[in-house]
Amino acid sequence: PPAAELASAWLAAEHESGELHPRSPPEARVIAARAAVQLEHGASAGTGLGPQHGWIGRQPTVPRYATFYERFARCAWQAWLTRELGLEETPDPLGVLPELDALLLGTTVHAALETLLAPPGRPRELAALLTLAPVPAPWPAAADVARALDAAAREALAERGVRYDGLASVLAELAAPHVARALELSYGDVDPAVLGCEVEGRCSIAGREIRFRADRVDAGASGPVLLDYKTGEPVRARSFPKWLRRGTLLQAASYAASATAAEGVYLYVDPELSAQAARLSTAALAGNGSALAELAVATLGRAIDHGVCTPRPESRGKVNEACRNCVVASACSRNDTAWRLRWSIGLRLATARAPRSEYDAVAAELDALAEVEP
Repeated sequence: PPAAELASAWLAAEHESGELHPRSPPEARVIAARAAVQLEHGASAGTGLGPQHGWIGRQPTVPRYATFYERFARCAWQAWLTRELGLEETPDPLGVLPELDALLLGTTVHAALETLLAPPGRPRELAALLTLAPVPAPWPAAADVARALDAAAREALAERGVRYDGLASVLAELAAPHVARALELSYGDVDPAVLGCEVEGRCSIAGREIRFRADRVDAGASGPVLLDYKTGEPVRARSFPKWLRRGTLLQAASYAASATAAEGVYLYVDPELSAQAARLSTAALAGNGSALAELAVATLGRAIDHGVCTPRPESRGKVNEACRNCVVASACSRNDTAWRLRWSIGLRLATARAPRSEYDAVAAELDALAEVEP
């Protein structure tokens, strides 16, 4: 690239880095001189990234779960290390008791609801399940709810190698209001017509096979309703198209694409939420959100195919939410100032003119996905 173009990208990257890590960035004339010298001596203006920075080389196109695409959209490097390589958080040798975190809470709530609502003897595959008639699920007795919560809490803790009766009781108590709220939202004038729980399915989006697991499948008035229980903070209905387009809320759209007239629903079971805020459905989106999902999966799929799994550094002065509790932060380059500067320069050059390589184009497209609007 011309020296002026490189200098402009370099200066912008320095200023952004200075906003995140307060210091005085070099003057424009100094940057311009550096760029001129770099180009005069034939040095590369590229990002200079390798496998340790998330450039892992081309990958085969294989079926993947919707949740992998969602995590990849939040941070490609984190998704690759945790979901593909199976890396986990380094255990604390001084730790005594596990923290009752959001994951444990969610696991307990999901397991308890499956015990309470799942019809016995049902297949786990969606295609087979849709050939069967639904089974009305009567409101469970209080004693059944208590037993389901206790068993779910013990199982969730046992999976982490913890067997403390007192801790299981605390976890069951924490999960109880969420289970009660899920039951309230599920039962209206009639009992829910449940087809099955913890159901595996698949669909095609942007020419790719997307797999998923639905927490529950009901028979709706027009077609199957596939639900995903959520114990965390809800997404507002007006923000749904934005996050779907950015690839971080693909699960419900995958549900909707799996069968004729299917509806995908996020059911937020926080007891403090109103009934309206607790239900987020693809039925409120044009075409069940299929067009937005196609665009997101196409971008994410290209990045995965090319092996572009770079960390997502801060942008516009904001820290990526995926970084706040990242379990693989020790294997990340996002705190490497030199890497972040090279990456920022490379992205600006890739978007300012014809990209120098197909990799640069895909990397710039992936980075821009976090800011795209529907």
